[in-house]
Amino acid sequence: MFPEEFLLRMKNILGDGFDAFVQSLTCPAVRSFRINRIKFGGELNLPEGVEVVGIPYCEGGFAVTSGGEGLGNSPEHHSGMIYFQDAGAMAPVSALPRLKDGAKVLDLCAAPGGKSGQLAQLIGHSGSLLSNEVIPKRARVLVSNMERLGITNACVTSLEVSEIASLYPAFFDCVVIDAPCSGEGMFRKGEAAVENWSVENILSSARRQKDILDQGSSCVAEGGYLLYSTCTYAPEENEHQVADFLENHPDFFLVECNNTALVAATAPGLNLNRTVVDTARARRSYPHLSLGEGQFLAVMKRRDGGGGAGAPTRDRSTPPDKASCATVNAFLRDNLTDIPPGRLVRSGSTVSLVCHEIPLPCHGVFMPGVAIGEVIKGRLVPHHQLFSAYGHLFKSTYELKDESEALKYMHGEELRCDAGLSGYVAVMWHGCALGGGKASGGVIKNHYPKGLRI
Repeated sequence: MFPEEFLLRMKNILGDGFDAFVQSLTCPAVRSFRINRIKFGGELNLPEGVEVVGIPYCEGGFAVTSGGEGLGNSPEHHSGMIYFQDAGAMAPVSALPRLKDGAKVLDLCAAPGGKSGQLAQLIGHSGSLLSNEVIPKRARVLVSNMERLGITNACVTSLEVSEIASLYPAFFDCVVIDAPCSGEGMFRKGEAAVENWSVENILSSARRQKDILDQGSSCVAEGGYLLYSTCTYAPEENEHQVADFLENHPDFFLVECNNTALVAATAPGLNLNRTVVDTARARRSYPHLSLGEGQFLAVMKRRDGGGGAGAPTRDRSTPPDKASCATVNAFLRDNLTDIPPGRLVRSGSTVSLVCHEIPLPCHGVFMPGVAIGEVIKGRLVPHHQLFSAYGHLFKSTYELKDESEALKYMHGEELRCDAGLSGYVAVMWHGCALGGGKASGGVIKNHYPKGLRI
């Protein structure tokens, strides 16, 4: 079932734990999710038949032990109330220390967006997040997930790592590099990872990771953190990467993980017996030790030399014309109880509200901020992201009565409402914005995007 050379390598790594590890690979992968506290602050009531257990090292993280087959089409998922993420993939961000208020964070290899969602929750509304994904197709998936999660203080770019490094030298308080890897940790999730396995693939990934680490680290401000992670077990892609990096970058050092529950659920990094670096401070996640798939993480810190943050390239975004600004501002005043702070920028025909402190580059921006909508013939056509991010601020809201009505909305059907309800309406599921619509004459016309409907 698994390549013989892979098994021999894992036996050398795990020793007495090898048999338990191999046995775990014969079991199905465990489905897990996080509650998205950016949009939902209440108690989660899951559909009947779904049973879960908590993931101890990740607040709001749960593994599904029974049921859950239909959760992907549930209003909980569509509203961004929950986000499906492997329990092992939750570990790296959970290992980060508390960041300062107003922290600026870079997720360098961000798609599909699980770690970006965790980071946005970690830094809160006062922080700023840049999520980058070099492959445009994956960047679009990233935007869709950020939109659903209702993240307001982030932008998404699709740029080469070298360009990010040149634009934001020593700028970020934390840089996360979830590096492309050989994917050994995903063997339970698909045959492709097994079929594509080879030592050559490991070494090729390691060369790419070294370049990403070298360039991405230049974006870390003095006193800031660098989080490196992979979903592989290969030492060439993990401990050797960290050790080589630290030996070549003496201004960084490896820190201990202070999440005691995470330490209990993982194994220490392999000791390479290299006197300069103690890689045992890194952490390894295995399916026989915890609920998730394979993962490696290492948290490094850049020494504070008193220089502070670097100066990034100036913002290159384009503001809308005065008429468009007036139209957008009038719409927000008429429809929201409170207008969020920020500045308006134009990308194509869409006007967005930027509520973060990341200077935007002149190209490669897939999501500058929260898309407010398009100005067409002097009126604003609101974007789905406006409802998702700021639905709780809409003057007119409609709370869906039950799951049946929620499914009706997600199918794209009209909803019956009170005849007194009129204008643009945020459609809510247990207080969490699912989407929007326009009410008139006792009917809410459905504005849920066709590409999201079930």
